[in-house]
Amino acid sequence: MPAELDKIKERLRLATREHKALLVGQEDEIKRILESDSHYVSRERESNRQAVETRIAELQGLLETCKPFVIRIKSLVPNISDETIEAACYLLFCQVVQHFEALFVLAARGLSIPAGEMLRAIDEALGLILLFLVEGQDHPNLKKWFEGETIPNSRARKAAHRFFNEGRSEVWPVEETQAGIYAALSKYSHVSYAAVLESIDVYARDFDWYRVAGFNYANFGSLLFAQEMLRATITHLKQFYRFHLGDEESFRELERIRTNAA
Repeated sequence: MPAELDKIKERLRLATREHKALLVGQEDEIKRILESDSHYVSRERESNRQAVETRIAELQGLLETCKPFVIRIKSLVPNISDETIEAACYLLFCQVVQHFEALFVLAARGLSIPAGEMLRAIDEALGLILLFLVEGQDHPNLKKWFEGETIPNSRARKAAHRFFNEGRSEVWPVEETQAGIYAALSKYSHVSYAAVLESIDVYARDFDWYRVAGFNYANFGSLLFAQEMLRATITHLKQFYRFHLGDEESFRELERIRTNAA
C-alpha cells in the first residue's frame, strides 16, 4: 500500500500544480470577460447559489428519510454509555447525520472548504462503523475507541476491502479507492495549499470574500460529493441492519431508498 499512497500523493501534487497554472493562465481571459460584461460575476454567483439551494433541499429530504433508521438503533442501546457495537454505531451514525446538517448550513452560505471538512468527518465515521461491524464486539479496536483512542482510517479501509471482496473472484480496489477519497478530503482538514487555492476568487484575484468561488465549489464539488456520501451512509445502514441484526425488512426498505436516490 505505501506505493499506492505515493501515487495518490503525486496525483494530488499534480492537481495542485494544474490548478495554480490555470489560476495564473486565465488572468487575461478573465479581464476580457469583465470588461465586456460587468454583471457576469454576480450572475454566475447567483446561478450557483440557487443551484446549491436546490441541491441542499434534495439532500435534506433524503437525509430525513434515513434518519428514522438511525434513531431506531437507540432501542438496542439501553444506556447511552454502553460500550457495545450497537452503542458505537448509534453514536457514529448520529455524528454522520449531524455533520450532514452542518454541511448543508455551510454550503448554503458558500462556505465550501469548511463543508469539505464535514465530508471528511462523515467518511471517518462511516469507516469506523464498518470496521466495528466487521471485527466484532471483542476486537481491541472497539475497546480502544471507547477508551478515547483515535483509530487510524487505514484500518477501516483494510476492513472495507476485506468485507466488500469476500467471495469475489475479481477483486475490487476498495482500499485504494477509499485511500484516494480520504487523501482528497484531508486537504481541507489540514489546510493544504490545494484546499486554500479553492478560496481564491478568480475574478477579483483576491480571497473569496463574497463567496463567488465558494458557491461554485459547493455546487460542483462538495454537494456532489455529499450526495455520494449520503448514498454510502444508506449502504452502511443496510449493512448494519442485515449484517449485524439480520433484519431483512429494514434492509429492503433502505435498498428502495437508495435505488430511488440514484
